[in-house]
Amino acid sequence: MAQSATTSAPANLAAPGDSWSSLAAEQGHSPAQYNLGVIYIEGRSGPQDDVMAHMWLNVAASRSQGEEREQAVGNSDIIAARLTREQIAETRGGPKAWSGARGL
Repeated sequence: MAQSATTSAPANLAAPGDSWSSLAAEQGHSPAQYNLGVIYIEGRSGPQDDVMAHMWLNVAASRSQGEEREQAVGNSDIIAARLTREQIAETRGGPKAWSGARGL
């Protein structure tokens, strides 16, 4: 049986395009980065997106410590198991590299 990622973002958390949640994540706020990963896992703002989830969870893990880091790493590993090597490569470099590569 496949393992599923733990989702614990607040139910009222805004979608990734929302100015507050995205801005906080882009400014380096690791809880917001983790929450964006969860939003993408769940597909709250539209279709579920494992590539974006993996990217935000990795960014959050790199900026967190202790239990928060372990949770982000664990969920990122679960998502990575569902991705191809090419998809994982897309997530390298974080949000700036990803948006630059996609012309966003």
